Amino acid sequence: MKKLIKINIKLFLSSFVPVLGMTMLFAFINCMNVILITSQKRLFPMMKTNISSNIVIFIMLMFISYAYLSKIKVDAAEEVLKVESKGLVKHVAAQLVVLVTLLFIIYINCCLYAFCCTYFENALNTAIWIHILKVYFLDIFLIGLLGLSFGFLIALYCNRWNTYIVMLLVTIFFSPYIQTFLSSISSERLNLVRWADIFHIMIERTDMGGNIDYLYGIPNEMQRYNRILFWIGMVLLLCLLKFIKRKSKTSATAFLLLFTFVSVQGVGYIKGGNIQYFGYDNQRFFYNDEISTDSLYSENVFLNNNKFSVTDYTLKLNVGRQLSADVTVSLAPDRPIKNYVFVLYHGYAIKNIYDQDGKTVRYQRKGDYIEIENEGMQISNIRFTYTGGSEQFYSNYQGIRLLGFFPYYPIPQHEITRVRNQWMLTNSTTFKNYDLVLKHNTAEVVTNLGEVSEGHYQGYSDSLTIIGGLIQKQHIEGIDTDRPLVYKHLSDTYYGLDSDENRQVSPKVVVELLNSYCKKLGIPADYENASKVISLGGTGNSGFTGYLFADYMVVPMLESPAYTVIGMMDKKYFSDITDDKINLKDILLRYLQSNIQFQYRVRTKQADSLEMLFYKYVDNMGEDAALPDIYRYLCDPMDTRTPDEFLQL
Repeated sequence: MKKLIKINIKLFLSSFVPVLGMTMLFAFINCMNVILITSQKRLFPMMKTNISSNIVIFIMLMFISYAYLSKIKVDAAEEVLKVESKGLVKHVAAQLVVLVTLLFIIYINCCLYAFCCTYFENALNTAIWIHILKVYFLDIFLIGLLGLSFGFLIALYCNRWNTYIVMLLVTIFFSPYIQTFLSSISSERLNLVRWADIFHIMIERTDMGGNIDYLYGIPNEMQRYNRILFWIGMVLLLCLLKFIKRKSKTSATAFLLLFTFVSVQGVGYIKGGNIQYFGYDNQRFFYNDEISTDSLYSENVFLNNNKFSVTDYTLKLNVGRQLSADVTVSLAPDRPIKNYVFVLYHGYAIKNIYDQDGKTVRYQRKGDYIEIENEGMQISNIRFTYTGGSEQFYSNYQGIRLLGFFPYYPIPQHEITRVRNQWMLTNSTTFKNYDLVLKHNTAEVVTNLGEVSEGHYQGYSDSLTIIGGLIQKQHIEGIDTDRPLVYKHLSDTYYGLDSDENRQVSPKVVVELLNSYCKKLGIPADYENASKVISLGGTGNSGFTGYLFADYMVVPMLESPAYTVIGMMDKKYFSDITDDKINLKDILLRYLQSNIQFQYRVRTKQADSLEMLFYKYVDNMGEDAALPDIYRYLCDPMDTRTPDEFLQL
């Protein structure tokens, strides 16, 4: 076999078309990577741009594979090789070894550029290196292997006249064009693009820029492996049929093994999971996740004013392809009520609900709301079992993003609400005991609870946040700080951000700024003793701007502290204001963040009429009196004056 491989290496080097094609491919990959690493020096943006070219690798390797493997037909060597026992099979196997070796060199070549970029990002970490290897294995090596397999298939079955037609058809089906076309003619009733998803080998749609989730990294889910491996196995299965001999146990065994492999990958693809989907199915697209749009379920709230208290949560969570949960809710020994209403995100499918005696209970579900019927009995525990996930608040092998305000576990209806299409905890949220047992395969996991042992967490809080992925634990100036292994330099103009703010800061700066803003508004809040800050490394694809919990905070980044604090305060202290007061609220927050810039807008007459009234109001009363007064007005539902009327008094 070694001799055959050496012969085929010489054969490849003496073949003009395959050598030219491979030289062009290597030149393309290296030029692109050199440009990316010198211009960006940002790992994930570089990787994302790099692997978006995998369709070029796929097409080039399909052509190179065909040109090289069909050489035995051109040279009329096929019949000669058949004379020797298994001569043709051995020769083709040696050719494939040569091609796969060249593909592996391309894979290593791309990985080395990414490894170099980790130096510029100060992210010399094993978890990051493993992530690079996995991402490029899927999006470079396996995509390239699929191209080689199609070239092999075409060389076996096609003549020189129909070869290029078949190549063109394969290119069309596996490129974005067919999916773009089907997406344009699809509707809610007839969603044609869903049937083309099996051909979607690229990481995301070509018309999407999008932010990068620095905790999740580049999407590398199991379903994407299943899809590509299914096609590789299917193509090789068709190739194998060309070599199968009747009454041959070896042939039968090889066929059976390959058929089993294809079946397993097909079942895995159909099984799916909780993935970051950026494909062409607009009904399933990430940004159409109902957590960020007008919920179809918002009107389906059960009219139930009965409040009850939860004292303990016992959670057994298994994160694989998606979340599998077994959650026991312990209730306070209050008077029995007729119905218990919980909120659980509609993306989780309930298996069963049990009472403290292990008996299944009767319940109704409408969207995110679950009403458990009770016939006057004293219920001390309710146990929920369910599976599923959310596009934005994901949980899978690669990462976990389950924030405490999101109902991934059952939360009493009166403790959670939706305000302007965002989940939020209400003021009636109480502290509970949490006991969490978590099984996962992510690189690292952090929670707001204390870790008792590996995978076992306990604590007393108003919520439970679980973050998993490319994250690191640090202790900075007395504050437990969790942030991504790789984090970006945010440059955003939201809320009038200026370039001087774009810097990494200590979490203590965020805490101090938060206390300063609260003091200016007269809010009786003290976060000096905040013991934990979880940074997500950016706004991510959901546009998350941070959230304040009772004893910890989750922030989008440790850059731009004013942007971060304003985003958190907006949710915490301004969620209940009426729509007619929103413009005044936005002006107040902009003034808090940068009154110098605000005054500049006034002096240069860029301010609108409401901003001018606001400026005069603050100027006349003084900042110390005016800002708390405006805050009280905004939060008072009984004050029905318009902002103009209020500011003109």
